[in-house]
Amino acid sequence: LGRAPDQRGLAPVAMHDEDQGRHVDVGDTRLWVVERGPGDGYPLFVLHGGPGLDHHMFGDYLDPLTEHGYRLLLVDQRAQGRSDGAPEASWSLGRMAEDVVALGRSLGFGRYAVLGHSYGAFVALQNAVDFPGMAAQTIVSSGLPSTRYLEHVWRNLEAFEPEELREQ
Repeated sequence: LGRAPDQRGLAPVAMHDEDQGRHVDVGDTRLWVVERGPGDGYPLFVLHGGPGLDHHMFGDYLDPLTEHGYRLLLVDQRAQGRSDGAPEASWSLGRMAEDVVALGRSLGFGRYAVLGHSYGAFVALQNAVDFPGMAAQTIVSSGLPSTRYLEHVWRNLEAFEPEELREQ
C-alpha cells in the first residue's frame, strides 16, 4: 500500500498524498478519501476511472482548483485502491452511485459537486439519476453519450481480432 506503478507500469513510486487520506464509512465498507484544499471549501467528489484504478490517476492536475475555494475529495471507489474490500455482489454501478450519497452524509455535506472521469462518469451519471438533487452539480469527463453506444462497444469487442487480445 502507499505505492502505485508509474504510468508505464514499471516500478512502484511513492505518492505525494499518502498522509492526506482517511477511510470514511459508507455502511457496508469504508472508502479511502484524500482531501486537498481548504477544509471549509466547496466539496467536489472526484471519481476515478477503471474499474481497477484509484485516485492517483488524477495526480495533482486538479490541485489548482483548491486555490479557488474548492475542497477536493479524491475517492478510491468501492473495493479499489486503498478502500476496504467489499462483497463482490456489491460491485455494481448502482451501489457505487449510492456510495457518493453515503460519503456526502458521512462527511456532513449539505451541498457538494461530483466529477466523474471515464468509469467514474458512469458512477456520477447513475448517482444523478438515482439520487436527483443530492449532488448540486455533476461533471462528466470522458463519459459516453448513451447506453446504446456502450452496447455497440461490447458488440465490437466480441468480434475483436486477434481473439487472444479480446480479454485485454
